[in-house]
Amino acid sequence: TRKVQPLQCCTFRPLLICNPGCQTVVRTTNPVWPQKTRNTMQLRTHLTAIAALTLAFTGASLAAELPAGTQLHPTQTFVRSNGSEPESMDPAVAETVPANQILRDLFEGLTATDTTGKTVPGVAESWKQTNPTTWVFKLRTNAKFSNGDPITADDFVYGIRRFVDPKTASPYAATFGVFLQNGLEVAQGKKPPSELGVKALDKHTLELKTQDPTPFMAELVANTQLGPVHKATVEKWGKDWVKPGNMVGNGAYVLKEWKVNNRIVVEKNPQYWDAANVRLTK
Repeated sequence: TRKVQPLQCCTFRPLLICNPGCQTVVRTTNPVWPQKTRNTMQLRTHLTAIAALTLAFTGASLAAELPAGTQLHPTQTFVRSNGSEPESMDPAVAETVPANQILRDLFEGLTATDTTGKTVPGVAESWKQTNPTTWVFKLRTNAKFSNGDPITADDFVYGIRRFVDPKTASPYAATFGVFLQNGLEVAQGKKPPSELGVKALDKHTLELKTQDPTPFMAELVANTQLGPVHKATVEKWGKDWVKPGNMVGNGAYVLKEWKVNNRIVVEKNPQYWDAANVRLTK
């Protein structure tokens, strides 16, 4: 069941422990560990960081089914404190929780996360792991961008390649890119984005190849950084594609107003594939 945004806020609020005022200082005598132990610790640290980022940045389900006969107030507006000004509205570049809290409303990945932490369908209505390093996602045929253009597998190919491409300068390109075939080499500029393990098998079928077996791939692609991007909009506006009036997204809401250090206003996206179950209008 897809839930409404207010519940999402409660789900992700614990992640605010990453704020500077909530740091924990650990003192150590810097012991010298054997190489094998150091490698294991580094791997665990890396995977723990990935898990935290996945929880922080994954798209949340924004629709809900109401009991029969439920009467809603004619004005469905929700006001929330975002904590701080987002540094960017570009899902490939944004790196903080406050920024991604907004981006989860404006963009949707292959999958999403409900309020219980369960991975649910997003733009992809189904998926399967065909071999240890290959995942295939079937896209909804009714998924559209906010301007009405249909979303295809090529939009994901473009979005993911753009995210890992060093020209985009995403702070998380290498972090998430390591899970895709050739991802680290692409992020480091050693291979072109065309070598990345992402491929459109047909209009509504996307194939992702991983560098190593990645059983949590369905959870990982809930991150908006790995979502579809409207290529024509980016090419037309450049860095300004994220501004109100220019942005074309695919989430449950569209960006209507952005006054720095004042307010950000988003409104219901009528083109969203599950718009009928999105209750908040603003």
